[in-house]
Amino acid sequence: MDAALGDYASRGAPLLTADLRGVNAVRHEDPPRALNVVAHSYGTTTSADALADAHDVGVYAFVMLGSAGIEDRIPNAGALGVQHTYAGEAEADGEARFGRITRRDPRSPGFGATVISVDGDETADLLPVTGHAPVLHSPWNDDPYSSAWSHITSTALFEEKFAEHLTHYGYLDASTESLRNTAIATTPGVDRLLLRGR
Repeated sequence: MDAALGDYASRGAPLLTADLRGVNAVRHEDPPRALNVVAHSYGTTTSADALADAHDVGVYAFVMLGSAGIEDRIPNAGALGVQHTYAGEAEADGEARFGRITRRDPRSPGFGATVISVDGDETADLLPVTGHAPVLHSPWNDDPYSSAWSHITSTALFEEKFAEHLTHYGYLDASTESLRNTAIATTPGVDRLLLRGR
């Protein structure tokens, strides 16, 4: 239920703003080529609040994945003060919309974000996002001998669950269309036409 409320986002936004200003301060002599914000789920709400309240942080691209929504006080992408705004959500993501009970979908035409595809592209061997998770695969998660799996004592249940795990992908898992499009969105000079949205 908390995902439908904005209290945590409004408290966290100033902390993110301070971090972004800190990056700029530390890198003042050697500024980063691009300062980007990539956010997932409720993190998109927090990040949007921060960016709308502080236009002096110099963000190049803001990428929202499986967004829990943008507060109504932020009228459009232009109010975020960033150069480029993107949003993507998987068809199989059944959770993100619950955060948008009280907020706007950043993929809506009136908001003005560039919609990126995250549902895979077989012609380019890019995998689809299959749920709401940001990351499902790691050396620990993919190791059948790790503690992520050792609690399953039934061999049949383990084989079923592990096989299922290997076919599911989060927004930032390797080889997903989502990760590829996030990389394109956050890299200056890369042809934005490579981004496929719907």
